[in-house]
Amino acid sequence: MENLLNIISNHYKCNLLLTGASQLYFQSQYRPTYISGDSDFFYEQFHNAPTGYWEKTLMVQDKTVHIYKMDFSYASNIRMTMYASCHNTVLDENILHNMCNCTLFFSTLWGYSLDLSSPETLLSLIFKTETGAANRYLNAAGISFSRIANLIIVSPGGGDIQKLKAHLLAFFYDYKKYFLEDIIDNQIVILSAFDLTNSMDAALFEELWRYTDKFDPKATFFMNEGSKDIAALKRTYMDFRKSLPALYKIFQNRRNWDTHDIMLSQEIIALAETENKRTKYLSNLAEILKQDSDDLLTTLGVYMIDCDSKLNLTAQTLFLHRNTVTYRLNKVRQLTNTNFTLMPAAYDFYMALALWRYQKMDG
Repeated sequence: MENLLNIISNHYKCNLLLTGASQLYFQSQYRPTYISGDSDFFYEQFHNAPTGYWEKTLMVQDKTVHIYKMDFSYASNIRMTMYASCHNTVLDENILHNMCNCTLFFSTLWGYSLDLSSPETLLSLIFKTETGAANRYLNAAGISFSRIANLIIVSPGGGDIQKLKAHLLAFFYDYKKYFLEDIIDNQIVILSAFDLTNSMDAALFEELWRYTDKFDPKATFFMNEGSKDIAALKRTYMDFRKSLPALYKIFQNRRNWDTHDIMLSQEIIALAETENKRTKYLSNLAEILKQDSDDLLTTLGVYMIDCDSKLNLTAQTLFLHRNTVTYRLNKVRQLTNTNFTLMPAAYDFYMALALWRYQKMDG
């Protein structure tokens, strides 16, 4: 919403402030400005003004400043107000009316809630606008950020998203766990606080993931380690969204992801986009194994990336006998003359396999 207001603000060379009855607001400032950018200034100037359109002209710092107010309705019963101020330009009722209609149109198009009195709105404020609006909401609602520091993102592979959401939220109610939730970008987004060293939190996390996997094997489940503030939480969300295509390619047999997986995917994307010694070295490791008739790359990839180097789980995932997997892993050691289970070789092989998967799926 801030981006939209910035576009309108630049077009009309004015400051804008969009607010609701809760006195939480979005804003955009056009420079130079001669008035305070907070909402209190407009509330003071228009507190006795009638509902609808109103305008005033003030002298501020020996400058003539025009200020405007336009009330409008959102979702039939929610009152919103658009305030504007400008110095070198003059607006009118029709322009303010168009500004309000523009915000209504795009909020509807984006599925973006302007109901600033709704707790779920906080998620839209965090992930779809600048951090100031979200921080103002937290302060006004008396919500400590520590209660929502963990981000959970669940995306059903093809199942009913509303049904999955209802079941996941039921777990939070059963555990009496505070949370906020919404569907954003066709994903279930939940904010809560988890300490996985706590047995109750660990049990809830396990139930959430297990149910998601049971509900839809193609569903994805992500939880971060916890963010320090709103800005960090938003960065995590944006990093996840950008990394999602790579995550699908790299983790072909695993859909439970965390912050480390995002960091890995970002490294792989960067490697794939550059031609340096590191990229060539990792590609050469994959080429050595690719030349063998046995599917060594596939086996080693499942073993190291998908199955945490667990032999029995690898055999189960590949529908192979344990001895077949063991034979292939030993062959990798012979061909590379390296024990890939030991550091730093283990890290190099892991990266080589992830890069191979990413580039293979791209091709």
